This record gives sequence, C-alpha cells and structure tokens, in this order.
Amino acid sequence: MDIVSEVEQAISLRGKAQQQAFYELCGSVKYLECEGDQSLLLAVEERLHEMIHLLAEEHESNISGCVISICRRVSLSQLVVDKLVAMHRLQPSINTVELLSRVDQALWTDEIETLIEQRLGDKQLSFTAVQSLLCQASTLQRPETLAAIERGARDSGDEIFDIILEAMLHGPLMSQAKQAIKRVKKHRKPVNK
Repeated sequence: MDIVSEVEQAISLRGKAQQQAFYELCGSVKYLECEGDQSLLLAVEERLHEMIHLLAEEHESNISGCVISICRRVSLSQLVVDKLVAMHRLQPSINTVELLSRVDQALWTDEIETLIEQRLGDKQLSFTAVQSLLCQASTLQRPETLAAIERGARDSGDEIFDIILEAMLHGPLMSQAKQAIKRVKKHRKPVNK
C-alpha cells in the first residue's frame, strides 16, 4: 500500500482497524526516514494536522504513541503547531511540551517559549520542559526564560540547566547568558575536600 493510502486509512478508520492502520503508517514513516524516499514523507506532513488531536484522546491502543513517533520524523507545519499550542493551553501534557520543542526555528515564537518555560515548576512536566528548552536553547529569546533557567541552575544544581545556559551562548541572549553563568558560579559554594 502506498503512503497516501496509509495516511487516509489511519485518519478515516476507527477502533482496532485504526489502531492497525496507525501501526502500519508509523512503520512506513520510520522506514522512509531511514531508508526510503524521504520526499514521500510530505504526504504525511500535509495531513498531520488531521491526526494531532489524537494525542488528547484516550485510546485502548497506543495511537497517540504512533502520532508522537510520526511527529518526531516529519516537519511540523504552522497548522500543526497552532493545534499543539491550543491543545497545550487546554491541557498541558508531556506530549504537547515535547512536540512543541520540535518546532522549526522559523515557527518558534515567544508564546511557545512561554508555554514551555511555565512548565519548569510543574512536577509532572518539569523534566520534559527542561529537555524541550535544551532542544531550543540557541533559539530562546525571552529574558524571563533565561531567568527561570538561571534559577534552576542555582537552586537545583542540576547540570542540565548549566548545559542550557552554555548553549544559550550561541543565541540571541548571548551576553545575558554569560552574566547568568557568572552569577550561578558565584552563587555555588566550592566543595571542600
């Protein structure tokens, strides 16, 4: 079956047939990404906005896992990004935070950055938020995000925040990131041996 037909089946079928169709589509996308004709992935990208709502629905199967896997392998259009933002505003989740981190730099906005940064204090979503900010570290542009990352580095001592600050040295907040790194180092007490 061709990829266009697989996409159509995954979108239009229901129940166990839809589950099977998504498993097959996911397998095809993985194959095309690694060994096949990647231009065929455009057929998936063009219809991804029709699948994204499945992340928020309860399923007996792992359809949402298939949608996430597909999203990791294709470019996210503005329409998909808009749907993810709307979903995140209604119900922030690990899935929406992770997928928003995969937005191309051209589609990255202050709104997306804010939505992810706001999850740093959320016990359920903080790890994914930190990972997401790391993915976009050289794109981050809000002083509020930098301040939140600096607080994380200072208060938690977790090395991942230091890594994000270092990566921010290559982005629009370069000079502010340098100052934040100095403040974090000054705040930390040397370990006595």
